Amino acid sequence: MSIADVDLNMAEPNDQDHPNDSILFKTIASNCFSENHELLRLCDHKTTHAMNLAVPQASRLNIGHAHLPQFLLHDGTRLEPRDDNGNTLLIFSAKDFLYIMDKLLRLDAVANAKNNVNATSTLGTSREVMQVLLVDRSLNSDEKNQTRNTALMSAAKTSHIQNIKLLISAGDSQDGIHSVLLNWSKEDLDCFPLSKITLILEPYNRSIIYERKLRQIVSLNILHVTKRLGLGKLLEMLSRAKLVNSIPLHLVADENDFGLSTSVLLNNFSENTETMFSKKGFPSIVGKILSTGPDVIAKNNKGDTAHTVATSREVIQCFQADRRLHLDRQSSTENTALISVIETSHLQKDKLLINAGANLNRRVLLNSKTVFTENNSNESAFYAAKASGWDKLQTLLCRAKSMNSNPLQLAAVENDFETCAMLLKYKLCDKEETQNLRPDILCYVFRQIQQRDAILPSALEFVRELCRMGMNVNRCQCCITSRIDFALRIGSYELAEILCAHGARVTHENLVSAVKRQHIHVIPLLVNYGTPVNKYNYRGHIIYKDSALDVALENCLTSAARVLLQHGAQLDAECAVTQALKSDNTRTLMYLLTECAQQTKAVIVKPETLIHAVQLGDIQFIQLLLDAGADIDGVHDNKTPLMRAVHIEVINYLLNKGANVNFKTNTTPLINLFSCRYFNYKRSTFHPQLSSKEMEEQTIHVIDLFLRNGAKVEDTDDNGCTAMIKSVTGIHSVEVLKYLIDKGAEVNRQNNKGLTAMHKAARYCAFDFVNVLIKYGALVNMKSHDGRTPLHQAVGNKDIVKLLLENQANVNLEDDLGNTPLSLASDDHVVKLLIASGSDVNHRNSSGMSPLWLAAENYNTKCLEILINAKADLDHDDQQKKSALSLVLNKWLPHERVQQTAKVLLDHQASVAFVRPDVIHRLIAACNDSTLVQKIMKSGISPTDIVLQQTIFNWPETSVSPLAVSFILDSLDFVSYFIENWYLTKSDIKILSRNQKIIDGLQQRESKALSYLEEVSRQPMRLELLCFITVSSALGSDQGRRQRVHNSKLPVPIQDMLLFSKLEFKVLLANTWNRTKFLYQLTKKQVKQEDPKSPFYEMFENFSRRRVRRI
Repeated sequence: MSIADVDLNMAEPNDQDHPNDSILFKTIASNCFSENHELLRLCDHKTTHAMNLAVPQASRLNIGHAHLPQFLLHDGTRLEPRDDNGNTLLIFSAKDFLYIMDKLLRLDAVANAKNNVNATSTLGTSREVMQVLLVDRSLNSDEKNQTRNTALMSAAKTSHIQNIKLLISAGDSQDGIHSVLLNWSKEDLDCFPLSKITLILEPYNRSIIYERKLRQIVSLNILHVTKRLGLGKLLEMLSRAKLVNSIPLHLVADENDFGLSTSVLLNNFSENTETMFSKKGFPSIVGKILSTGPDVIAKNNKGDTAHTVATSREVIQCFQADRRLHLDRQSSTENTALISVIETSHLQKDKLLINAGANLNRRVLLNSKTVFTENNSNESAFYAAKASGWDKLQTLLCRAKSMNSNPLQLAAVENDFETCAMLLKYKLCDKEETQNLRPDILCYVFRQIQQRDAILPSALEFVRELCRMGMNVNRCQCCITSRIDFALRIGSYELAEILCAHGARVTHENLVSAVKRQHIHVIPLLVNYGTPVNKYNYRGHIIYKDSALDVALENCLTSAARVLLQHGAQLDAECAVTQALKSDNTRTLMYLLTECAQQTKAVIVKPETLIHAVQLGDIQFIQLLLDAGADIDGVHDNKTPLMRAVHIEVINYLLNKGANVNFKTNTTPLINLFSCRYFNYKRSTFHPQLSSKEMEEQTIHVIDLFLRNGAKVEDTDDNGCTAMIKSVTGIHSVEVLKYLIDKGAEVNRQNNKGLTAMHKAARYCAFDFVNVLIKYGALVNMKSHDGRTPLHQAVGNKDIVKLLLENQANVNLEDDLGNTPLSLASDDHVVKLLIASGSDVNHRNSSGMSPLWLAAENYNTKCLEILINAKADLDHDDQQKKSALSLVLNKWLPHERVQQTAKVLLDHQASVAFVRPDVIHRLIAACNDSTLVQKIMKSGISPTDIVLQQTIFNWPETSVSPLAVSFILDSLDFVSYFIENWYLTKSDIKILSRNQKIIDGLQQRESKALSYLEEVSRQPMRLELLCFITVSSALGSDQGRRQRVHNSKLPVPIQDMLLFSKLEFKVLLANTWNRTKFLYQLTKKQVKQEDPKSPFYEMFENFSRRRVRRI
């Protein structure tokens, strides 16, 4: 709030009497201290009411702000304004507003001012505030409020120890404390927390304690006083005042204070000794007292000894350790301790007595009429036990004592589970006895349970007690399965519940186990104890397969499935329905369609569901699905249920139910009969039940069914094929083809590609079908849309080719690419038949390829020789710059088939024109037979250098000749052969001139050819050799070299040498070292590269990938 707002509000007051009150209060509440002072200045001499009420208001709202009081408390402002309850500002400040209170006291605020309930500022305040108040000498701390409590009484009532100390130190009267004790009721004493206060009062009480006061204190209900004051301190004060006899002595024993108890060893009116008072269980006191030699067999008025009335286990053991004790001493009723504990069912003491030597059938001399210890009713301990139903337990305890055995272990071994449960239930086994139990005790009990016809309640109770005492309810080392699995195996709900209640780990597999064993009543129990009702993978996703619900439905356990679904199991409807169909599970499918209709509706309407049922051949399933809303003509994967049906009865059923026999997807039901997929499925369904003949008859029967129900024999699929065209592939018998033709199928009908049934039959080598079609008038020279005749399609089968030729098939008809049947033929018998029938052996197709070139390109040596013998042209084509040999040899890797084909062509003097000059380099590395290299050299392929981008295989030069390749591959025979026949290039001069880098490289590689090179290079090169190399290099190595040699007018012998036509054949051994790797590097580093799409790189990419993977 701003000053402007204040001025505006003051200009128009809302209250006639106190116009500025609300403004002042709001300003104080807003904490705007920067404007408070200005506000007070503006309000000066205008209102005292607002100013007086502002002080308590500020105390309420602005706690701890140091500057506000000096704004408010100035220039005569009243210090004692009161609120409706009569509280002054000092009373407000006493609530921890320490600074404000100090300010007020300095301004002479009245410290003893009271409010409407006579309370002063000292009542209910903090220690710090109390210290400030006690400094003020005018303060009267003994002022009482409306409830007659002084400040000290209030501090005592609230157990405010610090304030009590301050008040007592300041000289406050302590009479109020005793008056509180004297005047308060029993209920007040119960609520009065005096145990701490007495510790403060006691030092100040020494001078004022007197007998009357103490007698008044003792005359109160001593139980409640001692409960709050502390018995030890009270007794000390009573002792000094000689009033010890005024307090019941049993309280001394209850205090568990030996020093105090031994100072007051007196008998009370019941003649109970101090040992009797310790019956509640203070073994330390009992031990100390027994060490002083008291009478342990002393009796009280009832005839009971201390041992008889003792109830604490530890106290009883203290007594039994004393040899003076007689275990069979009788009380006034002549009951022994053993009889008494049996009658009172104090079984723990009973066990202690038996272990100490008491016996059910002990002989005594106290009564000559009986051999047993008897009471007034002439009953021994045994009969008392029998009457109380403890006889079996007593006998076991006695036997365990005599055998020095663990009673629990003994009962378990004897399969006495009832007694075992009793021992555990009544805690008759100490910790050591339970820990010494065999760790597999639960498994042992389970095995005993399994051997019985029914589970006894005692066995269940024993298991429950074992679990309650901490036995491991999960798997132990001796068991393969968990204990919960065992419980599920025997189907005990109670046993499973006990294990689960005590922390047994339950998994989804346990749920599956319960389902498999049909323990449906156990399922809710397992789920309620945290068993996942769904199966999950490691990513937390639900898996339906092999889950509890899946197992239930798979095994027709619809009741179990119902319970699982009720507890949240998620149903995979599609998987469940499919599984029910596969397993012929009518009951489960019926359950899914009825009780799970909402979940399975989406699956039922899917076409694949009905199709699956149709494939299974179960009419009952089909009917269920149709009744549930499945579409009889639903399409899945371009197939209707009728297209998938293979069983005659199912086909009949579907047709009777209205299935559309002419429904078209990418095919029709009739055409689909002849698909490979349908045939394979049909064969897998009926083989070996049906023979091929029976399957043929069945197919004809289905065709007849379709046709009688309106199927169109001339209908086509998406490719334009009719049923007849599809039937000639050879998977059906020729009788089916005849049947279709007899039913009106057109023999020469073409599909979308112009193919007829004759084309298809020839393509699939179906001789019988071709023969039948010819008999029914099929055209043998009819062309498809790409110009091919049935003879083109039949070149892979000599019998069909012969049949077609016999029926006037034209051998020279070309397809759209200019290929005749001979161009496409790769079978040597077919080639012979076509040549014999007049096929042109030198015909070239649209690409300029003759049958011989095509055979050479495909390395077909048999057909190649037939064509050569038929006078096929072996010459090259200058226009295309190709020859048969160039098509074969121009490859980066001249493999075995390349070499064999090249040999055939060279043997028949095929032209070497357009063969790459570096073929010699490659054949040196790849050739297994050196004669091929020599034949090519004699054919006119001259030596040449390959220029590389960088050196390879540590060869120091980038120009590589055939001689260099021989050195790199360490082929000594080729080295000597090339040097002797002067098959050299200019780069070889450096090799033969003792080049040190080359020699060092060969030495490093330990080359076998090094010694030969050193021998040759010892003598200077002959002049004629240098001249020959120079002339040879000048003539070049391209296609025009031969012509240039002939035009050189050199002597004929020199020309023969330059053309290497007079070379003598010699057996040369090739080196197989790193052949392929060398060719790869040679091709990769070559400067002059071919077009990547060139046939030269045949297989190069594949080799490159293999090499990368190897690296």
